[in-house]
Amino acid sequence: SIDSNHLVSTGVIGSGQCGASGPEYEALHALAAVDVCSFHDYSAAQPMPGDVFNGLQLRLTQCGGLNKPLIVGEMGRRPQTAGGTIATRAAIFGAQFAAQYGAGVDGILLWGWRNADEGGSARLDYDIGPGDPALVHVRAY
Repeated sequence: SIDSNHLVSTGVIGSGQCGASGPEYEALHALAAVDVCSFHDYSAAQPMPGDVFNGLQLRLTQCGGLNKPLIVGEMGRRPQTAGGTIATRAAIFGAQFAAQYGAGVDGILLWGWRNADEGGSARLDYDIGPGDPALVHVRAY
């Protein structure tokens, strides 16, 4: 009611946390004040993360029933645990973008951005910087 020009999301992770597990997730996102469903994906490399009780596919079904879009508000991988290189991480992101957008996800944000003067992409953390090969996938969608 304060600002009708911006969408509201709960920002919940969506993978079974207390208060937003199973059917609680749907009830929370059914609130009239919530415009967009949310999910966070830090899975090892699963194209569609989670399980039948709290996975992304269930969240898509729940949000579809509510007629609300779902965004993956955080997607992150450390290159060291995604094959060891920034290029391998980018390939995993590519497969996940294809699977998740193909399943009905409406938007994905990579976590997080680091400017070149701050070191850009690094092998040991989640950060994406200028020239990172993962950006190709962001631009493709």
